[in-house]
Amino acid sequence: MELPKGNLTNEYVSKNISRFDIGEKTSFVGIVVNTILSVLKIVFGLMTGAISVVGDGINNFFDSASSVVTLIGFKISRKPADSDHPYGHGRFEYISAMIVAVFILFAGYELVKASVGKIFADDKTVVSNLSMIVLLVSIIAKLCLFRYYKGVAKKISSSALYAASKDSLYDVVTTSLVLSALALERVFGWRLDGAGGLLVSLFILKGGVGIIKETVDTLMGMAGSPQMRKDIENFISKNEKVLGIHDLLIHDYGPGNCFASVHVEFDRREESELCHDIIDRIERECFEFLNVHLVIHHDPVAIDDEEYKNMQEVLLKILKKYDESLSLHDLHIEKSENGAKLIFDVAIPDSLMKEKEKITEYIQKKLKKEIGEISLLITYDPV
Repeated sequence: MELPKGNLTNEYVSKNISRFDIGEKTSFVGIVVNTILSVLKIVFGLMTGAISVVGDGINNFFDSASSVVTLIGFKISRKPADSDHPYGHGRFEYISAMIVAVFILFAGYELVKASVGKIFADDKTVVSNLSMIVLLVSIIAKLCLFRYYKGVAKKISSSALYAASKDSLYDVVTTSLVLSALALERVFGWRLDGAGGLLVSLFILKGGVGIIKETVDTLMGMAGSPQMRKDIENFISKNEKVLGIHDLLIHDYGPGNCFASVHVEFDRREESELCHDIIDRIERECFEFLNVHLVIHHDPVAIDDEEYKNMQEVLLKILKKYDESLSLHDLHIEKSENGAKLIFDVAIPDSLMKEKEKITEYIQKKLKKEIGEISLLITYDPV
């Protein structure tokens, strides 16, 4: 599942309920449900000596604790921007998601130790009807909690609730494994309680590692989802005065607190005041419709200059011959007594980043055949 990037729906906005209120309410529901399941499983697990049931109950206890962390995360994230944090406190939700993952890993580690001990122990597990009923109820409750978390996470774009939804889904799988192991032990007498607990712990550890990876990627500053980039580019391009877009950078400071900067090309003959008005309108509407704080850099393009157009066509042809994914922008022809110099940027994918020197040599070689010796100053922009 991909981390949700949506915004509050009109349904929630119309009720004048903030995403933080919704998140806090959802976290409280998780605390109540997980606490009840934890107490039931630990009590019946200890009564019957079923380590897998006790372990599953401990896992639910940590789920409850992680819901408390998520609740605190929402309370901190809703704090407004201040002089020390001009972009707000929204990224604390990502930090709370990381803490949730640490709880998950700790629960998995403790369950590994207990399960290995049970495998080599002589204690017999008493598989009661009541224990199996508790596990079945737990599966149903966790499945409902998964759907609830997932739905709310998508509506309010919460990575913390998304992490909680994945954890609930892992709990459905792990509790199902525990129930299956106990059922087989009861019917055939196989000693599967410890093995079931060990299998559960591996699922828990895998889930925790996955959540940490996703959260670290977000905190380190990802380029923005392909869909978000496409939405911003389409939104800007619909204006008939816009000739091109490049250098789009997206900065995520927490759900609902996204900043972006982009270079937008206009005909250099357009009045600066008109371009300024267009840019203002695009920035304002981008925040209104996409919830993105957009800053636009105005790039005038000399489309009326034949020398410029011809040179751009020559360079683009050379780049496309090397690789279809390459493109250029910000072309300037600088003339002096020592000759002409071409200054431009090349948009380059990650797969070709190691070939920058090779690409430069290729361009120089092809240009020499086309127009003769000429100086180049190329900046490579990742896309």
